[in-house]
Amino acid sequence: MVGRGTRVYEATDARGKKVAIKDSWREVGRQSEGEILENILASCAEKLQAEELADAKRHFVGVRLWKDVIIDDTPDETLDPLVGEEHDRTWKWVSIDLQPILSARPHLPSAGDVPDSGRLSVFLPTQLGGIARNDTGIPRRVHTRTVFHDVGVAVKDITSLADNLSCLSGGLKALYYMHKAGWVHRDFSVGNAIWVVNDNGAIGKLGDFEYAKKIDSHTSHDVRTGTIHFMAVEVESQQYHFWPEKSDPSSPGRDSLDTDLPLDPPFRMNFLHDIESVWWAFTWIFFYHTDTDTTSANHSFDVHGQWKHFQLAFPGTVGHISRRDFFTKYRALKTTCKNSLSKTCRDVCRRLPHFARTLQNGYRRAEAEHPLLALDATLLQDMHKEAAGYLDYTQQRASGIELCPLPNLLKQKRPRPGDETSPPPKKKPRHS
Repeated sequence: MVGRGTRVYEATDARGKKVAIKDSWREVGRQSEGEILENILASCAEKLQAEELADAKRHFVGVRLWKDVIIDDTPDETLDPLVGEEHDRTWKWVSIDLQPILSARPHLPSAGDVPDSGRLSVFLPTQLGGIARNDTGIPRRVHTRTVFHDVGVAVKDITSLADNLSCLSGGLKALYYMHKAGWVHRDFSVGNAIWVVNDNGAIGKLGDFEYAKKIDSHTSHDVRTGTIHFMAVEVESQQYHFWPEKSDPSSPGRDSLDTDLPLDPPFRMNFLHDIESVWWAFTWIFFYHTDTDTTSANHSFDVHGQWKHFQLAFPGTVGHISRRDFFTKYRALKTTCKNSLSKTCRDVCRRLPHFARTLQNGYRRAEAEHPLLALDATLLQDMHKEAAGYLDYTQQRASGIELCPLPNLLKQKRPRPGDETSPPPKKKPRHS
């Protein structure tokens, strides 16, 4: 098994209460999602005020119980693909032939079937949607099931723009508490921000904590994790990009053989990368959809033009410079929003380029003293306040707007045989 094979089902317990059951395959040796969330809450209890702790619990998807699947008194685990039924119990990573194309549709971790960019990848790890290691080994996995208190809808399946943005805000709030407690999520996406509606109203919650990690300054170089569409550009390249030019070995005037240049610090994910993933989810909402008023009124809307820009921003594979440019080039992003989005969506998301620029300024603050990183509490507070402000500003202007996925429009606009786009058949001359 290459991916986690995640499936989520709605169920009812013995008392008639609705619950969600997540069936997945966890890497052997990795903690279960329930254990990780317990550890996160323990850190929150140590570092947050009582009111903050209560609010954090509201914004985390509640785990009720978790167990590994047992069949005939034996754990349900994958075996070594190279030796068939032989099981050596070493739990080592193994390598396989990468030539076969295993799937024609990307399946993204922690996100279900998030719509892809419309292009197929020939690079196996990214074809499968997410990356958790730099090598090509495939880990052994154990079959596990987790029961959640909360039943909701992921951002990717919400059609109300206002609810979409409120859900993102709830997910960002959960990240804030995680970051303040000393954790990073490392896999924020439109598949794990969940909109939960119950008797107390509606709230956005954050789930899928399998890749969450405690921030540890002594940890070695981080591996690349997350869902490709929403991965921070530094995480994608495994490099810091925003340090001052004077610290950049490639800057003009630098001798490439200068032995006094400081060594690059080992790359580690930090809270700025999680917040950037929220920005990518925010951007995905507007570039993957348009508003239904525009579609129903048959306005002169260039669906193919917007889809082209979506593919540049979300190519589905690592290493595309178009993705980094989309995030870092402020003026070009403003022009893209103006020229490709519908007027309704454009008016609502006008702060999207400003959000990106604020994030870049945050990176520059953190990396100003290269090779040291200044990821202090002040920067954390400032960046979360700014990010929450951009989402709130947009949400306040999104009331009543319903979304339509672009692929639905592309299917409608696809030429059909014999329609007006096809030349009429030539009439055969009559012979008398």
